[in-house]
Amino acid sequence: MKVTVTPELIKEIVKRPKDERKAIGEAITQAQLSWGKAHVHDGISIRRLYDDIYECRVGLSDRLVFLFVAKPPELKFYFLGDHDEVKNHIKSKRR
Repeated sequence: MKVTVTPELIKEIVKRPKDERKAIGEAITQAQLSWGKAHVHDGISIRRLYDDIYECRVGLSDRLVFLFVAKPPELKFYFLGDHDEVKNHIKSKRR
């Protein structure tokens, strides 16, 4: 499974402290490794938010938002935020 991270998200990630950057990287890797394995999804909290938009947790408060592109199979990570920021982001996508 291919994984990409948008340049905008990379800019956000590099602003974070080293321990948070490490946790973000680990969450992306876990999402990649567990994609398509339903019981493993529960362990890392992958959740479908809307259409082809999903989230996975990074620690207690932050969430990574990503798209699942079917052909060729790819997880495209593009947004990082807390619960409220993700909620507002998804609302803006539904309009």
